Amino acid sequence: MAANYQALGTAQGSAGSITTLAWPTHLTDDLGLLFVETSNQTPGGTWPPTGWTLITSIPASTTNTVLYVLWQRATSSAMGNVTITDSGDHQYAVIMTIRGAAKTGDPIHTYLNEAFSATTAPQFSGSCTINNNDGTLNTSDFLYILAASWDLDNAGPLFSNWIDYFSVGLQARADAGTTQGNGGGIGIATKTATNATFINGYPPFVTISSTADCAAWAIIIQPEPPALSSSGKKSAVASSC
Repeated sequence: MAANYQALGTAQGSAGSITTLAWPTHLTDDLGLLFVETSNQTPGGTWPPTGWTLITSIPASTTNTVLYVLWQRATSSAMGNVTITDSGDHQYAVIMTIRGAAKTGDPIHTYLNEAFSATTAPQFSGSCTINNNDGTLNTSDFLYILAASWDLDNAGPLFSNWIDYFSVGLQARADAGTTQGNGGGIGIATKTATNATFINGYPPFVTISSTADCAAWAIIIQPEPPALSSSGKKSAVASSC
């Protein structure tokens, strides 16, 4: 089963706590990804929010912006609102849902995060690769996500021309922000993973219309595998980033 983009919720930005961040329409076992941008500050209170898992405890960050990405599986079709406690300056957050992602274990196949300072054409220096070891999953079953924050006092949109190493197929899903506090925003794009290597240093992955610091992610979502491969073994997929 392929992992596919499902929906994007209503984003919220605030100089104080966010208390009513809602999931978009979802079903049990849908994967939620929570994107949180701040002025390179850690949210207070319960962090990460109850039930959510940070992809890594070392997020992409610059002096003026950080982009946290967290995941949670929906245990019902009516998941509760999320609270992001005040980090200090501002917080801007949105939830995206994915259908067909792995229903057990870590759904993050691999990821890459980097920060870019004062650039209009940020460019990853690392690479992400899917290695489908036993052939039971097609490369096209994976979902590829690019996401980046900006540190400007601008509600956007600011991003354009999302591209990957193969230059085609990315669909913009989010491009907005807040002017609360110092301001900041988030852009997100997704595509079905039709090739095995996605980021390889060139070309820049997005164009931003104003010079800004960016904290960026490339994320590959693991699909729900078939129960058994032709050899009678569960699928095994390796990755590198």
